[in-house]
Amino acid sequence: SRSLTVDANQYCASTSEDDTDSGDADHPFKTVTRAQAAVQSLKKSNGGHVPPPGVVVNVASGSYDFSETPFQLTQDDSGDADARVIYQGSPGAMLSGGRTIPTSDWEHYKSVSLEPDDIQSVDEHSMFNVREYRRHHRNDHDQRSLQEGELGADGKAERHLPTHRVVRRQAGTPDVDIMKVDLKKLNITNYGDLGSGQLGDCANNKLEAFYGGKPLTLARHPNIGSDGKPQFLNIVKVIKATSAFEFNDPVLSGLKESGSMWLHGYWGQDWADNYVRVLAINGSTVTTDTKTPPVYGYHTKARFYALNLLDFLDSPGEYYLDRDTGILYFALPAGATANDMLTVSMSPTVLSLANVSHVTLDGLDVMYSREMAVDSHTTLNVTICNAEFACHGGRAVHMSDATNTLVHNITVRGIGCAGISMEGGNTGSLTRGEATVQYCTVFDFARWKRTYNPAISFSGVGNYYLHNTIYGGPHSAMLGSCNDCLFAYNNISNMCFESTDTGAFYTGRSWIHRGNVMHNNIFSHIRTTEHTVLGSPSVQAIYLDDQMSGFEIYNNTFIDCQKGTFVGGGRRNHVYNNYYEDCDDAVHLDARGLGWQKASCQKGGQFYQQMEQVHYDKPPWSTHYPDILTIFSDHPCYPVDTSYTDNTYCKCKHFADVSTTQMKQWYASMANNVEKCR
Repeated sequence: SRSLTVDANQYCASTSEDDTDSGDADHPFKTVTRAQAAVQSLKKSNGGHVPPPGVVVNVASGSYDFSETPFQLTQDDSGDADARVIYQGSPGAMLSGGRTIPTSDWEHYKSVSLEPDDIQSVDEHSMFNVREYRRHHRNDHDQRSLQEGELGADGKAERHLPTHRVVRRQAGTPDVDIMKVDLKKLNITNYGDLGSGQLGDCANNKLEAFYGGKPLTLARHPNIGSDGKPQFLNIVKVIKATSAFEFNDPVLSGLKESGSMWLHGYWGQDWADNYVRVLAINGSTVTTDTKTPPVYGYHTKARFYALNLLDFLDSPGEYYLDRDTGILYFALPAGATANDMLTVSMSPTVLSLANVSHVTLDGLDVMYSREMAVDSHTTLNVTICNAEFACHGGRAVHMSDATNTLVHNITVRGIGCAGISMEGGNTGSLTRGEATVQYCTVFDFARWKRTYNPAISFSGVGNYYLHNTIYGGPHSAMLGSCNDCLFAYNNISNMCFESTDTGAFYTGRSWIHRGNVMHNNIFSHIRTTEHTVLGSPSVQAIYLDDQMSGFEIYNNTFIDCQKGTFVGGGRRNHVYNNYYEDCDDAVHLDARGLGWQKASCQKGGQFYQQMEQVHYDKPPWSTHYPDILTIFSDHPCYPVDTSYTDNTYCKCKHFADVSTTQMKQWYASMANNVEKCR
């Protein structure tokens, strides 16, 4: 509960006070770290323990500066089972890894006039008052009861699409004001650099610019369209698979120099993106640095765009940083007001936890890191709740080795890569983590690295992912692998719109990650809407890829999905009592273990090696998963005992893309599925 014990030891922090004060309500400390030191001192005076009933640090509204060093919590900051340490934020309390640049340090650089038909699309959904939402849910974080998924008044899934206000401009008027700031004069000299990374890597430690609490876009060509969708160019001809290709674009061909330009593309697959550094542009030929190779090599027709050049700064809400001169250029976004602030990210991480137990961080917003808002390793009975984590270059929350740890009611937005990562428990011993991510809202993520950076990453044993709302992502909403995890009452919509061969929920290629349950989730509008060019645009709501096995999937709702539930050759996946509406195919099953993936399911293959690593034939594995003992004597490469039963479908093109006869031949089954609309 958010309510505090009256007789708890209390310290206060306020940005308007002084760190030499006593730290009581009338004379609060100025910084959170000074209050932290007071808690440590109290523990030392009490034999290394927090005096019951605990300690509360009340953090007043304001921005607390962690742009140089993160707020670090260690074992010395831990509470006890009967005496927690609580950092309690008032509305507006924020831990910041950025530095705000006042308007007095801005200079006008130039204005750009737009043509009459140019429009700017303003995302007003991201301006909603998250504190109003949190106010209604502050007392929920100890409630783990499973409730109904979110449905609209018509009984169908709510569609979470950003609403846009279209602003038309007159010809000849200076609609885009481009400003500049000399960061070196402000002693800001560490800018980081753009990173490449391979599949899913979030190589990101660069300075970014934010305005009005939202990310600015690194200057690019082509621009993001007036409909909010990214625009792409295409490879015309590959010259060298890892370093050169031809294109057809007069803007790039007309550049006098490539300077600091990078390219971002889906080079070899429409489900894999990364960045490459440009060395030179010669007419219609671009040469790139072999030290930043394209993932899967260059392919004809591949989608890409160019970025990170001052010449590209021509649209509201864009920025460019000249790393040689330290000059930051930015175009004021549409709808900018005098109260909006320009902030640049400075610190790699804002909040760090290591070997921490019995601590609560409640109501503390975390903003403006280059990499992660929260980086946590080895926690016991830690709660992070009721806050907004926004405007980060990498992940919002990364928690590993978490036990009885709770992330509750966090709004995550403006994230460069993944949203919340929660890993707890031990796979070898099947020890449960009992870690939970619940009632979180995640949108506007994977804005830098588009693929394999989900809203929620899952891993470990015995964890819970409940009541979360995720929408508007280019690739997966939830991705990972775990054992005995529960995924329930999540509302996932408008996902996978920019990629192919993926799923809103994705896991794959394992026989040891078993015992997982998915129920009462809602999946809606799971389709590729961008024009993809490499392979077929196949996406699915639930994707059990490459012989993933041992899932129970029931009482879920699928609305407007290309495919609802996709089982790629896996064993003992039971799919029942689900509802599918307006899907191309409600369900899919194949037997890829009999074809191209046959080597993986043989003794000595990939799956067998995984099983050997966890000693599958000995306790606790042999007793907890007894069916795993018989895999290699029971048609190992077939989807044995996978079933689709008692499901309902409505207005789908097909219920299944495989026949009942074929499933029987694969030792699988399909029965009692009824076409009926709700």
